[in-house]
Amino acid sequence: MKQVRDADRLRAAFTARQVSYRDVAAIGRCSHGTIGNIIKGRPLAPDMARRIARFLQVPVADLFVDAVSSDKRRAVQSKAAA
Repeated sequence: MKQVRDADRLRAAFTARQVSYRDVAAIGRCSHGTIGNIIKGRPLAPDMARRIARFLQVPVADLFVDAVSSDKRRAVQSKAAA
Protein backbone atom coordinates (compact mmCIF):
# COMPACT_ATOMS: atom_id res chain seq x y z
CA MET A 1 0.00 0.00 0.00
CA LYS A 2 1.02 3.59 -0.58
CA GLN A 3 0.25 6.76 1.35
CA VAL A 4 0.48 10.42 0.42
CA ARG A 5 3.93 11.85 1.20
CA ASP A 6 2.80 15.46 1.61
CA ALA A 7 -0.81 16.57 1.18
CA ASP A 8 0.25 20.10 0.22
CA ARG A 9 2.53 18.76 -2.50
CA LEU A 10 -0.29 16.63 -3.89
CA ARG A 11 -2.70 19.59 -3.85
CA ALA A 12 -0.05 21.70 -5.59
CA ALA A 13 0.18 19.08 -8.34
CA PHE A 14 -3.61 19.29 -8.77
CA THR A 15 -3.35 23.07 -9.05
CA ALA A 16 -0.41 22.95 -11.46
CA ARG A 17 -2.36 20.64 -13.79
CA GLN A 18 -5.61 22.56 -13.16
CA VAL A 19 -7.53 19.41 -12.24
CA SER A 20 -10.19 18.71 -9.65
CA TYR A 21 -10.64 15.82 -7.24
CA ARG A 22 -13.23 14.47 -9.67
CA ASP A 23 -10.76 14.57 -12.58
CA VAL A 24 -8.17 12.67 -10.56
CA ALA A 25 -10.81 10.26 -9.26
CA ALA A 26 -11.74 9.32 -12.83
CA ILE A 27 -8.10 8.44 -13.55
CA GLY A 28 -7.71 6.66 -10.20
CA ARG A 29 -10.96 4.76 -10.83
CA CYS A 30 -12.47 5.82 -7.52
CA SER A 31 -14.80 8.46 -6.11
CA HIS A 32 -13.80 12.06 -5.48
CA GLY A 33 -14.44 11.36 -1.79
CA THR A 34 -11.77 8.67 -1.90
CA ILE A 35 -9.31 11.21 -3.33
CA GLY A 36 -10.13 13.47 -0.38
CA ASN A 37 -9.50 10.60 2.02
CA ILE A 38 -6.19 9.78 0.32
CA ILE A 39 -5.10 13.38 0.80
CA LYS A 40 -6.01 13.02 4.49
CA GLY A 41 -3.74 9.97 4.76
CA ARG A 42 -5.82 6.95 3.75
CA PRO A 43 -3.64 4.25 2.15
CA LEU A 44 -4.12 3.45 -1.52
CA ALA A 45 -3.11 0.65 -3.84
CA PRO A 46 0.23 1.05 -5.63
CA ASP A 47 -1.43 0.88 -9.06
CA MET A 48 -3.76 3.75 -8.14
CA ALA A 49 -0.78 5.79 -6.92
CA ARG A 50 0.97 5.16 -10.26
CA ARG A 51 -2.10 6.19 -12.30
CA ILE A 52 -2.54 9.40 -10.29
CA ALA A 53 1.16 10.31 -10.48
CA ARG A 54 1.29 9.60 -14.22
CA PHE A 55 -1.81 11.76 -14.79
CA LEU A 56 -0.30 14.59 -12.74
CA GLN A 57 3.04 14.12 -14.55
CA VAL A 58 4.94 13.75 -11.30
CA PRO A 59 7.13 10.80 -10.18
CA VAL A 60 5.29 8.44 -7.84
CA ALA A 61 8.02 8.83 -5.19
CA ASP A 62 7.43 12.60 -5.13
CA LEU A 63 3.80 12.11 -4.10
CA PHE A 64 3.55 8.76 -2.32
CA VAL A 65 5.50 6.59 0.14
CA ASP A 66 5.01 3.03 1.33
CA ALA A 67 2.31 2.97 3.98
CA VAL A 68 3.25 1.63 7.40
CA SER A 69 0.93 -1.16 8.47
CA SER A 70 -0.86 -0.80 11.79
CA ASP A 71 1.03 -3.90 13.07
CA LYS A 72 4.40 -2.28 12.34
CA ARG A 73 3.21 1.01 13.83
CA ARG A 74 2.19 -0.76 17.06
CA ALA A 75 5.53 -2.60 17.25
CA VAL A 76 7.45 0.66 16.90
CA GLN A 77 5.26 2.33 19.52
CA SER A 78 5.75 -0.62 21.92
CA LYS A 79 9.54 -0.45 21.53
CA ALA A 80 9.51 3.31 22.11
CA ALA A 81 7.42 2.93 25.27
CA ALA A 82 9.70 0.23 26.71
